[in-house]
Amino acid sequence: MQSNLMINHGKLTTQLLQAVAKQTGSSDTQQWFKQEQITFLSRAVNKTVDDYCMSNNSAISKETKCRIFKEVESAIQQPLDMNCAQSSISHFLQSNKYFNQKVDEQCGKGVDPITRFNTQTKLIEQVSREIFEQNFSTAKISDIKALTEKAIAENVQDTRL
Repeated sequence: MQSNLMINHGKLTTQLLQAVAKQTGSSDTQQWFKQEQITFLSRAVNKTVDDYCMSNNSAISKETKCRIFKEVESAIQQPLDMNCAQSSISHFLQSNKYFNQKVDEQCGKGVDPITRFNTQTKLIEQVSREIFEQNFSTAKISDIKALTEKAIAENVQDTRL
């Protein structure tokens, strides 16, 4: 794999906004922005909770997860939805020709499908976060993760075996 990947975020953002305008009929891109903000931030909270559960071999009840979401919501003054799993930005990147060419460049020729999939997944995570942080005036995803980790620490008792 190559180490230096140059992705034109402006190009991807333009293509994303064109796809949104086409999908919404150019009429409701503001609604898309509002929903994507909720979805992207909610996904970050969900991922942090999932990562905690995986690394601690534990589960968090729905009630506790709801309290965690409420604490993060209160801290960032932004509504969240604990049912959100995938953002439009990530979905867009999965099928974007330019982005997938960059994934192929990163992987190099003859890479096995599992390595390519893992590379694509990692790059979708990275690039979608960068596009989100450049285009939405909200907290950084790293801040959301830190707030979620704090809420987990305050709401979850250690249940490891």
